[in-house]
Amino acid sequence: MGHSILVFVFVFLALIIAFSSVNGNDQCPNTIVKLLPCKGFLMGKGDISGHCCNGVKGLMKMVTSENDLKLQNMCECLKKEALAIGVIQERAKQIPQLCNINLSLPIDPNVDCKM
Repeated sequence: MGHSILVFVFVFLALIIAFSSVNGNDQCPNTIVKLLPCKGFLMGKGDISGHCCNGVKGLMKMVTSENDLKLQNMCECLKKEALAIGVIQERAKQIPQLCNINLSLPIDPNVDCKM
């Protein structure tokens, strides 16, 4: 059974990487992997976890104010992926407060990532 789970995870990550590469966003796979622990919370299943907050904080470390393109790519990735999997927007908006972080962009499906 453990082998089946490992194969599933590998295939899932390969699909994310392939999808992101086709869309020209090399940052997207790293973004998605960091936020995988948040998926249950974002889909309305359970409470936020420490692993989710750690993933979000890890994303924040990947982005610096000097790298607007990286932030823009990450923003575009999150918008597309959230729409694709059906993220509950109200839950997504709760993450900064629940994880005690400050975001420079609002969590909104209509946010202009080129800000």
